[in-house]
Amino acid sequence: MPDITVAIRDQARELLSSGRVARVMGYAQDRATGLPVPCMVRDAGDVDRLVFSPLCVQNLATYLKGAKREPTAIVAKACDTRALAVKLQENDVLREDLVVIAVGCDGVVDPSGVEQQVPRWQRIEETTREGDVLIVRTDAGEARLSMKADAMLRCATCRTPQPVIDDVRIGEFPTAPPEGSDPYRTRVAELDAMTREERRAFFVDAFSRCIRCYACRNVCPMCSCERCLADETRPQWVPRSTLGDENEMFHLVRAMHLAGRCVECGSCESVCPMDVPLMALSSKMAEEVEAMFGQQAGMDMEYAPPFSRYKDGDPDLPGHGGEV
Repeated sequence: MPDITVAIRDQARELLSSGRVARVMGYAQDRATGLPVPCMVRDAGDVDRLVFSPLCVQNLATYLKGAKREPTAIVAKACDTRALAVKLQENDVLREDLVVIAVGCDGVVDPSGVEQQVPRWQRIEETTREGDVLIVRTDAGEARLSMKADAMLRCATCRTPQPVIDDVRIGEFPTAPPEGSDPYRTRVAELDAMTREERRAFFVDAFSRCIRCYACRNVCPMCSCERCLADETRPQWVPRSTLGDENEMFHLVRAMHLAGRCVECGSCESVCPMDVPLMALSSKMAEEVEAMFGQQAGMDMEYAPPFSRYKDGDPDLPGHGGEV
């Protein structure tokens, strides 16, 4: 058993036994597939369910709704702590009710890689690591995944090798981001290089594929509204049909709502069944906010998202409505 899993279990047992928290949010093996999935442990006797491996791709901050009313410990990769920081800044979670168990991580791999190498697997039996290779043994054979080539896109140039916020640290943390180009920002640059007509055609095609399953909204750690504008019927701001214009309205409203708040975890795009390039919008908005305010979401606990605060001296920047 990996040392990091043992350490997480020991920490969870101590927190629950002492009464410091009422629940621990972490990862457990799915009974059917063996893949790590989000879980919640409330009893110290159940902490042996908790696991951790490079297949733990989910951002558990998504499941923190209601934590304000219940002391909670959460297992968080360094990049996930950016989302926790924004939730704390927006008072979606109270600091005194949150214990952050930060775990060292040098990247997570896309579980779909197992399917590509072992098409008929049904259950993962064991996961081990040898250097930069993750060995996944299944009931139908063995998959060998590269920690670099098979990594999730967000890991290519991880901006947060060190946690933004933590109470407990487990494992080793990289001292610097990996070298390389950011795939999300590279795509933004490619779109910026297009003509307006080409860019319009790109997004018209992308939005036309959307089936409005709302998987992007449901997995997003920043989509925490108790009632989404897309669900309102009186008045109905966003029509329910999946025509291009209606889809466009939903995605543009969501992109604006996430401006200055999106931590670019890529969860939305990774769960989209129709391969809609959602991060093209979100990364563009993040790039604009960074250019205007010099700020990246969730990177500094002292500065709340720009559009959640007001200052008389806010500048009208060139190219953004002013010349100052």
